Amino acid sequence: MATVRGTQERVDRGISTLRRRGVIRILRSAEFPERGDYLKVLEITLLGATILGTVGFIIYLIMSTLIGP
Repeated sequence: MATVRGTQERVDRGISTLRRRGVIRILRSAEFPERGDYLKVLEITLLGATILGTVGFIIYLIMSTLIGP
């Protein structure tokens, strides 16, 4: 049982090291977006949230009309 636990700990440490290396590499290559890019992403995100909210509300209205409150 101790051998299995030791092996699992080594595997976990190896995976943790790989994750840290990957994150560090990504952070080094990342750049801040320009203002225009950021605003475009924000606009698309808000549009998507509005569409999802509207669809959900329409479904709610349809279901409450068919089933009742």
